[in-house]
Amino acid sequence: MWRRLQWGLITALGYIIVSLMFGYFVVGEINWSLMIGLTVGGFFSGFTYLNPPPQKWQKGQGV
Repeated sequence: MWRRLQWGLITALGYIIVSLMFGYFVVGEINWSLMIGLTVGGFFSGFTYLNPPPQKWQKGQGV
């Protein structure tokens, strides 16, 4: 559980950085509602889908 939470926070941090840079350099102003939405979405995607599989599912373990 801790690993999934950690991966979700790392993904959310990445989404924050990308949305800040995109908003500042491309649009010219920071859209806070978009940034918050992307951060929440990044956390949930990192927590549910993008986390690394458990050791028992990795290749070479033989299940």
